[in-house]
Amino acid sequence: MQDRQRQYMEKIKSRSDELNQLLSSPDIVNNVDLLRNYSKEASNIREIATLFDGYLKIEEEIEETSVLLKDADHEVRDMASAEMNKLKEQLAQKLENIQESILGKESADNRNVYILLVLVLVSLVLLLVAAELD
Repeated sequence: MQDRQRQYMEKIKSRSDELNQLLSSPDIVNNVDLLRNYSKEASNIREIATLFDGYLKIEEEIEETSVLLKDADHEVRDMASAEMNKLKEQLAQKLENIQESILGKESADNRNVYILLVLVLVSLVLLLVAAELD
């Protein structure tokens, strides 16, 4: 994962943690508007934050396994090597899932903009037709 991507993901994770704390605060629970806004924001980023947590756990496992690659016992090194290959595949898959999740949210936003533009164009056409009928 590139540094810029990691920083972005860390911001999302941090915001998700912050929102979880805010949502459990009595002040927020009593304010319906804030509760609704925070809940909506939390639901929008929850999946990405959860995927990033999984990514970080796999990175930790890779670090731990890399120590075993230097073990004196040949069998331990072989097992660690096989585990490392599996972990690297999992890490790549997790990164792909994160990117798909982010792009999926962006695609949904783009679809909403497209639908809005179509509605505006249809409205303009209807106005022009109505103006010609008068």
